[in-house]
Amino acid sequence: MNCTCSQYPALELDRRSINKRIKVTPAILKPLALLAENPALRLKLLRCPHCAQHWQTGWEWNLGGSEYAYHVPEIALADWQREQ
Repeated sequence: MNCTCSQYPALELDRRSINKRIKVTPAILKPLALLAENPALRLKLLRCPHCAQHWQTGWEWNLGGSEYAYHVPEIALADWQREQ
């Protein structure tokens, strides 16, 4: 499977952009490798095995608790676990 990370620009923090991202998040997450997870906060840190782009998931509580993915800078796991 080819990398599709470049198809998804940085997420704008407005309702319309988040709604669009929620719809494509399953496709974004499918090829990514899980690096760490915080079940209590419902957060995941993931990395693309092809381009090494890091991603994190968030949840939009206003929209029924829908998960969405967004680019994040590369981070050491210990640092992410301290401050997600």
